[in-house]
Parts: sequence; C-alpha cells; structure tokens
Amino acid sequence: MKRPSNGQITVFKLAVSVILLCTFEGCRGQENPRHIGARYGRFDLDKITFSEHLDTLFARAEKYYKMPKGTEVFDSKLGRYVLTDTLYSVYRIPAKNVTEGTYSFKTLRIQPREVVDFYADRLNKFRKAEVSVYMSTKEYAQLRADCKDFKNITTTSVNKLNNGKYQIFQDTDQKNQVQTTLYCLENTDTAEGERFFVRISRLDLKIRNDGFYKQLNDNLK
Repeated sequence: MKRPSNGQITVFKLAVSVILLCTFEGCRGQENPRHIGARYGRFDLDKITFSEHLDTLFARAEKYYKMPKGTEVFDSKLGRYVLTDTLYSVYRIPAKNVTEGTYSFKTLRIQPREVVDFYADRLNKFRKAEVSVYMSTKEYAQLRADCKDFKNITTTSVNKLNNGKYQIFQDTDQKNQVQTTLYCLENTDTAEGERFFVRISRLDLKIRNDGFYKQLNDNLK
C-alpha cells in the first residue's frame, strides 16, 4: 500500500479537527437560527441559551436599535437628562420591520406587533429576553399546557390585590442556569378575543452578583 504523503496527512488531520469542532459546537450551540429574521427561520425564545452573540443575531436585520440604559442625571445646560453610566443595553427590531414568522415561544407564534427585547450587560453579554403578548383564551390554554411544569409563584398578596386574575409561573433550568417566567393577566377590557396579557421573560442565571441581575432579575420582591 502506498504511504500517504505529508500533505495528505495534514489535510486528513485538518478534516478531523473540523468534524470534531463542529460536533462539539453542535452539542453546546444554539438551536435557533444564527440571525434573526423570518427568512432564516423562526426564532424560539424558549431555545435561547445565552451563548448567542447579539451583534451576530441582529447583523442581518433591516433595522434595529441598541438602546443604552443606566444612570441618568439632569444637565441644566442641555435642559434634559443625560446618561452617565450604562448598566445594560436593549436590542430591539421595531415592530414595523418585523415580519410574520420571526419569533415564537414554544408553540406560541409571536405576532410582528409584539416587540421582543434582548438585554445585554455592560460587557455586551446577552443576559435576558422579554416579550409581552396579547392572546385569546385558546392561545393561553395552549401556553399553560406547554408550560405545565412551571411552578405558580404568585404570592397571596398579589393574588388578593388582583382578585385572582394575575398569576406568575416560573421554571428554573438548574443544569443550564436559565429561568423562564410568565406574568399572566386576565383582562376583560382588551380587544375582542384577546382576553389575556402575558409577559414572557427568559433570564440567564449564571451571573447573579452584579448590577444587571440586581435590577433585572425576576425574583418576587
């Protein structure tokens, strides 16, 4: 048998390295599309791992905002408040630039009018995602079925204050250190057919000792 050349051996080693790297990345990589946009596939908030890079996710968006948030002081010369320290930033695609099929949460299809916010800390690390959704009784029943393992963490005082129409459900993935919280309000004053208003929050728990977590965590105060 002919002995392979040094060049062939190098190519073989390189191919094996690429395969191993892809396998490793696949094990810990994201299940969602690399970029946000309906043409890349539906982005499921429930599949967020927080290993994603927001600049990459939004790189192909037609338009998006990155809004710094933090400490503001009033500048008398300018006659307005100015930001003096950035605690976090919010990435957001305006509703008018979102098309059908861009976002979902489990089986819930999030409509373009419902803005999804992505939060990054001061080091631009992805830490939280959030969306508020109006839904019908049928959609709400399906959401609750999808989240049947979530724990009801509504306090007695909150329940009493809202006549039992505001409930909070939460699930913590201890292995991956990710927490998902549903803030659910039954509201008969909304548009016909949209009886429930739900805020869905997904939070990275890997860092809990900084200003970002202190201000934006989903713990009940």
